[in-house]
Amino acid sequence: MKHSIALKIFALAVGIIALTVVVAILTNIEVIGLGGDVATVARKTIPLASKAADLNEEGLYRRVAFERLYREYAEPQPDQETIKQATENFEKNTTRVYELSAEIRDDLKVLPDNPQERELAAQARELVSQIESRFASTTDLARSTLQARKAGDRAKAKELLEFTFKGQIELRELRSKIQSVTAQMAELSAQDAEKRKTEF
Repeated sequence: MKHSIALKIFALAVGIIALTVVVAILTNIEVIGLGGDVATVARKTIPLASKAADLNEEGLYRRVAFERLYREYAEPQPDQETIKQATENFEKNTTRVYELSAEIRDDLKVLPDNPQERELAAQARELVSQIESRFASTTDLARSTLQARKAGDRAKAKELLEFTFKGQIELRELRSKIQSVTAQMAELSAQDAEKRKTEF
């Protein structure tokens, strides 16, 4: 059976168009996947790691304010302006730690698809829970310590200070751990996006 040259050229053109459509569809699927990976990195894991770093920073600022208040209450003539400023910083940073803990917990409600990231997210959830419970008890201890120091009860203040410092050290370790875990999550997400990009 003989086919005309025009039919053969037409069939070749249709084949090339069909092949182009298939390649375009596959490319779009890959681009959509890469876009999803980049969105995960940009909208979820990097902000999560940033919040964990902010949590650590606010906790440290709160500790500085506590130590400033503790020292100032020991002075024979406490500077009221310093006390006012340190009290405001202590309360502001305490509130900020609670807010950041809640934000991190909310960000971790939905677990990632990647099994390694899912494991890290579960660790981060556990760490946030530990931070929240220890932070509440350490805050109560810190306030009791400051009240005893302000009242001039040195023995009670010293005893409470030991427990407060122990709680603050535990919190610092937990904050460092969550910062490390969320940074690992961000790194894994970035690696997934980079891997997809190189496969593309």
